[in-house]
Amino acid sequence: MEDVYEFYEDALTGANLDSLLNRRQELRPEVNGRFRDNISDGFELRLTANFTDNWRLSLNASKTDRIVSNSFSKAIDFLGLIKGEDGLLIQGFSEQEFPDPEEEGETIVGYVLTNPGAYVDGKVISEFIALGSQLPDGETISTVPGPEQSIATEIWEIVDVVNDRIEQDEKRWGLRPYRFNVFTTYDFKEGNLKGWSIGGGYRWSSANIVGEEEGREFEGEPVSSADFLLRYRTSRGGGFLGDGRWTFQLNVRNALNNRKIVPSRLAIDGNIDYVVPGGHSNGGPAYARFDLPTPRDYRLTVTYDF
Repeated sequence: MEDVYEFYEDALTGANLDSLLNRRQELRPEVNGRFRDNISDGFELRLTANFTDNWRLSLNASKTDRIVSNSFSKAIDFLGLIKGEDGLLIQGFSEQEFPDPEEEGETIVGYVLTNPGAYVDGKVISEFIALGSQLPDGETISTVPGPEQSIATEIWEIVDVVNDRIEQDEKRWGLRPYRFNVFTTYDFKEGNLKGWSIGGGYRWSSANIVGEEEGREFEGEPVSSADFLLRYRTSRGGGFLGDGRWTFQLNVRNALNNRKIVPSRLAIDGNIDYVVPGGHSNGGPAYARFDLPTPRDYRLTVTYDF
């Protein structure tokens, strides 16, 4: 046995292992649901007002609609599946009852090929269906000869699972449709504070989409935070680096250090009657995921203009 282990150990090293892994990649390409698109549209309004030579204000507001689309696009192309007008994959098989070969008088559920046009010619599933012509007499791709899954069962379940994921994933999860922020800055140009600037702002985002049930979306919580700015800018000329000027700026994001957790996904989509464990009488919806806001953040920048 030791010689056998050494043989396999030698075979699965170096160039042999690389060749094996490359061949496996050819036979089993990446076809999971991570390949998908985000489609978004909306509008944004941006205004800037200079009330005086010292004081200015900027305002930004936006509305965005975003949805996930084309889930499993690589898998759909690789398998040769076709989408219908409703965005779901066309199921080429239908359920049917067959006599149970192991229990006389009983039936089991099988799958019958009813729409060969649901699959692209020359792709994986159409090639599997073509195997039906090579089966022994009396058997077809649609039969279920025993408790094992047939090719028909495998194909039916693949389409069913992908359709289920499309219905679950192609939503607006996490979207905050409305955003608003305002920031104002005042520059001191005379007196003892000449060269200094101070500013502050407020950021707000509407509640996020955390779940859906029967077409009804459920929202989490809106988020907001305050920001702060302090800047000092020297005059030009006379510096040890020539006629340039220095700018020292401190930005503080989430200045009030808002750390309230925000729900991001329902535990059971849309099931607002779900009982929160622990005997809470006023627990409300049960959440599966939460987001933690970024804590207070300091950023100091130093710039030299020349």
